[in-house]
Amino acid sequence: MHKLLIVSIGAFVLGIFTFHGCANHHGLGKSHEKQAEKVIEQLAKELELTSVQKQKLDDIKLQIVGKHKEKAGKYETLFQDLQLEIMKDKFEKDVLLGKLKATNAERDEMHEFIAARFSEFHATLTKEQKVKLTGKLSMLKNEFHSAE
Repeated sequence: MHKLLIVSIGAFVLGIFTFHGCANHHGLGKSHEKQAEKVIEQLAKELELTSVQKQKLDDIKLQIVGKHKEKAGKYETLFQDLQLEIMKDKFEKDVLLGKLKATNAERDEMHEFIAARFSEFHATLTKEQKVKLTGKLSMLKNEFHSAE
């Protein structure tokens, strides 16, 4: 059950908020906001969200994208610090480990934030919408784990 919960929230997060910018990594040039907007529009259509539900989802998107923007510069700093450490005569693994632990702590904080926002959105869904969302998650699971 715990694994299913993690997969479900993970799929929601990946599908809706696309924090790692797959489109940018694959040269599609979409910003996080634009990609999130596209997914929200698709979800609104497939789940037949009411205007109140869609507004709630839009508000959540703005909160999460804003929080992501706050933290975006820290990842660049991590890579710069790693490059500086590599250039040294002696690599200090504890320096890197400390940076990675700090990054993990921030990631965990973001996961808590997203889980709380997902809970808010979930509270607005009807039983039928939950069934549709579960079906969508099953499709995503099959798509991402088809090789297993």
